[in-house]
This record gives sequence, C-alpha cells and structure tokens, in this order.
Amino acid sequence: MKSLFKASVFAAACTLIGASSSFAMLAVDFGTSTSPVESGFTGVSSVGPSGIGSIGGSPVSLSITTGTTPGTFGTGDKGGPDALNRDWIKSTTSSNSAGDFIDLVLSGVPAGSYTFTGFFHLTDPSTGQYANAETLVALDGAPKLSVVRSEGTETPASGSFNFSTDGSGDLTFSVTLADANKRPVLINGFTLAAVPEAGAFLVWSMLSGVAVVRYRGKRRA
Repeated sequence: MKSLFKASVFAAACTLIGASSSFAMLAVDFGTSTSPVESGFTGVSSVGPSGIGSIGGSPVSLSITTGTTPGTFGTGDKGGPDALNRDWIKSTTSSNSAGDFIDLVLSGVPAGSYTFTGFFHLTDPSTGQYANAETLVALDGAPKLSVVRSEGTETPASGSFNFSTDGSGDLTFSVTLADANKRPVLINGFTLAAVPEAGAFLVWSMLSGVAVVRYRGKRRA
C-alpha cells in the first residue's frame, strides 16, 4: 500500500513539475546589432516584432514603441561591465526626457503568474542633473516598479515585480523616467519567468514528507 502511494505521488510530481518546467523563462538582452549578447539571452536591436522564445509551448514575440515622435528609438554600447549591462535601447528626443517612453509589447504570453525583472545601467555615466535617473515600469498602465539607474562602475541596477495574466491579450511594459528633466529613458534587458504552480509545490512538499517518513522508518529499524 505504501509503495502504491509513493508511486502515485511520484507520478503526479513528474506530471506537475514537468509541466511547470516547460514554462522556463524568456530572457532578452537589448543592444546594437554588433554588441555581444549575454549567455542564455536573446539579443534584440530593433523595434520588431521579434521572436524571443516560447512559454509553455506558446511562441512569444516582442514589439517596441518609443517616444512621442518618430525616430526616437536608439541603441548604445559603451563596453563593460558585462554583455547584458554594457548596451541598451533608449528613447530620447532632446535635452530631457519629456514625452519619452519605451513600450515593450509582448504577444503570446499564456495565462499564468510571472516575475518580470528589468535591468537599468548606463556604463558611460551621465553628469549633473542626468545622473542616476529614477526609472519607472508600468504594466498595461498600472505602476509596478521604481529603480534608480546605476552609472559607470556602480553595481548594475535591476528590479522585479510579480503579476498574473489571463492570456487573453498583449502585455505592455512601459518604461519612463520619474523626472522628465533627466535622460535618457533606457533599458538593458529583461527576463520574464513563470512562477511555479501551487500544485507543483504541493507535490514537492508531499515528496519531501515521504522522504522524511522513510528516513525515520529506517532509523527505527
């Protein structure tokens, strides 16, 4: 009876954990067409749409919109500290960031819970009023994240937030600056990771319990 129970739990674990692992993670490294791409990331240097991988077997594409006037999309690569944080995409129209934004539009993301992590670093440091700009990220118009951009040799800045989607439409991640007197609006890259389902965690807990019971049984023997 115990063997049958353990076999059933193991089978359920394989099914749930296998389904959860199929979600994996999307990872995008923005930059120029010739700059290096971080290992495990997909390089993107144009407005798209670009295929950036799949989640749960669903292909996901990325399109980018920037600024309030045409021609504000730009890329940069200043070298170091690593392939992810040395380069970026940006939106800048003048001596400030008034009206500038970067919209990252993801199509094809299936229903589920996710963690978005954005990376914000300017290797060639800004000076004066432009330095360490507070970068904001909103999801479909709702504020989600505030990160003070790192500069020069500072430790690269990043920030994360969790969200859920019903999978019925596109997801728009909007990047702006809190202070329009600073510039530029930029992002080095991002990851989108599926949060493991509660069922998979429950089965893992059950397996852990089985292992503990079995170990204690051996000790008593």
